[in-house]
Order: sequence, then C-alpha cells, then structure tokens
Amino acid sequence: MMQRYPAYKDSFFEWLGKIPSHWEEKRAKWYFDKIDERSEAGDEELLSVSHITGVTPRSEKNVTMFQAESYEGHKLCQPGDLVINSMWAWMAALGVSQYAGIVSSAYGVYRPKRKDFFNSQYLDYLMRIKGYAGEYLCRSKGIWSSRLLLGPDAFFNIPIIHPPLEDQDAIVAFLEEQTAVINQFLTNKRRLIALLEEQKQVVINTAVTQGLDTAVARKPSGIDWLGDIPAHWTEIKLSRVSKIFNGTTPSRNRPDYWEGNIPWISSGKVNDFVVRTPSEYVTEKALAESSISLVPKGAVIIGMIGQGKTRGLSALLEIEACINQNLAAIVPNHRLDGKYLHYFLLASYEFIREYGRGGNQEALNCQIISSFQVPLPPLSEQYEIVRHIEQKAAEINTAIERTQREIELIEEYRTTLIATAVTGKIDVRTV
Repeated sequence: MMQRYPAYKDSFFEWLGKIPSHWEEKRAKWYFDKIDERSEAGDEELLSVSHITGVTPRSEKNVTMFQAESYEGHKLCQPGDLVINSMWAWMAALGVSQYAGIVSSAYGVYRPKRKDFFNSQYLDYLMRIKGYAGEYLCRSKGIWSSRLLLGPDAFFNIPIIHPPLEDQDAIVAFLEEQTAVINQFLTNKRRLIALLEEQKQVVINTAVTQGLDTAVARKPSGIDWLGDIPAHWTEIKLSRVSKIFNGTTPSRNRPDYWEGNIPWISSGKVNDFVVRTPSEYVTEKALAESSISLVPKGAVIIGMIGQGKTRGLSALLEIEACINQNLAAIVPNHRLDGKYLHYFLLASYEFIREYGRGGNQEALNCQIISSFQVPLPPLSEQYEIVRHIEQKAAEINTAIERTQREIELIEEYRTTLIATAVTGKIDVRTV
C-alpha cells in the first residue's frame, strides 16, 4: 500500500479534500498569463485540443471537418502553454502543449508566469482530472451543454494546487512508469479482442463455405472466391430463393407520415448485426400513401451505398419494419434460412463490396444483389450450421466481454491512480 505524505491541510474544494501541507493552492491568476498572440500567415502547425488526447497536431488525427481556407489570425501557442477548448472545457478538452503551433482563435491559451512553476506533464495530468473538469462545468456560462463557455475570468478564479517542482517531477516519473505498464496491458488486451473477433469470423467463414463435416466429398463451387463446397450442396442465384427489394423514405415534409407506430430502419442500423430496435417510426398513413413496404421479421437487410463499411454489410431483422432507400431487403423463401444467409453474407462481405465499385458513387443495387451466387445446403443442414456458429460465437463473445470488462477496470484504475498521485493522496517521492 502506498504511503501518504507526513502532514496534510484543508484545500479549497470539498471534492479534493486535504492536500499535503507543504503544497501551495492559489487561484489560477497567480500562476498563468492569458496569451493572445496571433498568426500572421496561418502557416504554423495546426493543433487540435481533445478531451481524449489533449493537445496534438491535427495532422495526426483523421479529421476532415471544420477545415478553414485560411488560418490567418489563429492563436499561437508554445510548448508548455495550457490550451483550453473554451466551449468543451467541461469535458476536460484541454491540455499542455508539447508543440509550437496555432489553435482556434476561440480557444484559451494560458502560459505559466515562470518556467519553474510547473512540470508541464504534471500540469497536463492535473488539469484533466475529473475534479477540475467539474469546476470547469460549474464556472462555464451558457444554457446548452454544447454552448457552455469557460472564459478567462472564470478560469483565473479556479484555485490550482501547486506542489514543489521536485514533488511534481517525482509524480510524473511515477506515473510515466505506471501508465507505461498499464498501457501495454491495454494494448495486449485489445490485441486479444482483435484475435477473438478474427477467430469468430473464421468460425463463420468455415461453417458457411465448407460445412461441418470435413470428410464429405467436395466439388467446385463455381463461385470464384469460394473454392470447393460439399458435393451435395447446390449453387443458386439469390433471386431464386428470396425476394429482393429496396426501401424508401417517406417525405420529411409530411409530419403526418412520422412519429407513428411502424418501425423504420435507416442504413446505419446494419452495423447492429441484429436489428431489434428501429431508427424512427412512421405512421399507417405513410405506409398507405407512400411507396414504403414492410419487411418481415427474419429477413436480412444489406447496405447498398456508402464509402465506409456500410456498403455490403448485412444485418438480421428481428422486428417487422420498413427500410430506407439505401438498404435492400432479402426475404428468404422456404428453401433458405435467414440466419444462414446472414452468416454467408458476412463471410462474403469483402467480395460483396467489390460488386459495387465503379463511378463516383460506389453502390450496390437490387439487380446486383439478385445475381449473387450462394451455396445452398439442405435446409436441415443450414439449421445445424447456424446452431454451430451461434454456440461457438457465444463462447467467443463471452471471452470478448470478459476482456472488455478487464479493459474498463484497468482504465478506471489508471484514471484513479493519476488523480490520486497528482492531488497528493499518495507520496510517490521514494517509490
């Protein structure tokens, strides 16, 4: 168990409790100056400020929104400056910059009055803990959470704890060592989840393309990417064993078409794997007067349009619902089980996406989907394949959920450890 400092005193904040008696605690105005230096040409490195990563170069992020034609007049910041996204300060969207660059003119840039006031890494840890985020929230002005603003006067009024520099250095050294171990643990656990997801995909791919009996005779499938399949299976066009059609969106200019009791699905729902809840609801009037139609429970929906992963991705409907125009419904007949089809489409995902390539808009359509060749085992064998996949997938999903919970717990521990160290609840100077 970590030891505590020899003596403590009361702090300004109830959430902070006591702090080491030899630490200072003064309002931010004693430690920082507001900096309002502006870029003349706007060609310095553009920096982003996030509650997750702090201050980082925009070039390291996959960000395409909010790109200005010119960054002339943006605020300059230097290494060691505290940069606050004033509108998202309540989410701890701030950090101490390690870079010279420019940030939004709406951000707050604060520079320590003396270089020996803070170890910049300690300051970054300290200012992003939950307790201070609560202070930013309480002191921000505005009606909506997305429009709250932490102005300079409000920031300068916040009491900041200030340990001696040697204590800050010791805390940073301790946290760097501890978080390195924790981060490696998290990396390993996330890698394990990726491997488990791959294992689940192998189970699906093997079952729907090769069957469960590896000893049966085989024949060429006639499907380029598929290879050999059991000899007693048939290959058939999807249109011969299902009904395929796309949906539509009732007019948004007709309020009487919306907020009814009939489920309606948008294309993003294919990411759910199994659809149990709708995106929105439409009315009986919309069903009667527009071109939408109900897709029965047990059908499969597939994304037709999009540059992301939605195109070619499928989901199983567990509710009766209407769908939008960017989705196709595949309603199996008596020869094809919907769950088996869903798993086959998942196994075929990368190959299905290739069908939609070409032109400026990569898209599938009902004609293309109807032409898909699918391997068709006897219906009883389709059921066996589905049961096998669901059993194996359940085992793998249990392992994934357990690993995700471990990740959540260690992330909580890391957050608590940082807050405990930077607020002086443990003495790490001799660790």
